[in-house]
Amino acid sequence: MSDSSFEPKLTDLKVGYTFDYNLKTWIVEEVYHYKWGNNFTSKEYKIYAGDEEGYLEVEDDGILKILFSKEIDLPLKSSDFIPYADPIPTIGYQGKTYSFNEKFNSEARNDEDNYWESFYLWDYYDSKGEEFISVENWDGDIEACHGYKVQELEISNITPGDPNRARERKLQRKHGYSSTYKSGGDDNPTPVKIILFMIILVVFIIIMSRGCGGTYIHTGNSGRYHHIGGGSSWSGGGGGGFRGGGGGFGK
Repeated sequence: MSDSSFEPKLTDLKVGYTFDYNLKTWIVEEVYHYKWGNNFTSKEYKIYAGDEEGYLEVEDDGILKILFSKEIDLPLKSSDFIPYADPIPTIGYQGKTYSFNEKFNSEARNDEDNYWESFYLWDYYDSKGEEFISVENWDGDIEACHGYKVQELEISNITPGDPNRARERKLQRKHGYSSTYKSGGDDNPTPVKIILFMIILVVFIIIMSRGCGGTYIHTGNSGRYHHIGGGSSWSGGGGGGFRGGGGGFGK
């Protein structure tokens, strides 16, 4: 007899899963893994609720630790965040001062492949140690997020869901068009959509070649999360997918 009250663990969420937090229902769009050294690992979920996006990072070393964060835009200089060097001592954000706490030489990968990407992270905390800002250097690309700790009891109603719903949204954001998936777990767009897309593509090539003396279409993905050599499947569109500053667990 099955237990109808069974609820998946927060450390085992997959693309398409949903959960309730802060009066909203969030959907998991991406799953990331982190390695921080000394056998310290964590998992992060890129999540969304409507148009709002965030990151939920979890680490279980006997005690479950949870961080919620969002990307923020800060006027940071790459010269202030050089790998293996100490960064600027404080960062100001929304009227608060965040002080440097610790730094990490880390690796991350998407759950759907085995390509690990190296990056550097610096953690800053407010005076109460409740909120943090994490600054990351991905091969010279500086990014930041702001977040805070979350109690496990604040998250509820974890439910498996259709991963195609999250993949559809990612395609819309990445390519600017909708690609309807079949039901029943088929990850491929419907044949009609494929045929229509190919016709439009051929017409576009013909028109461009007539006016420009020949035009090639660049099919390579741009952005840090699309590595030609590594075959990485990081999410594109709104910037990086690795946020949340797992180093925040070190506080």
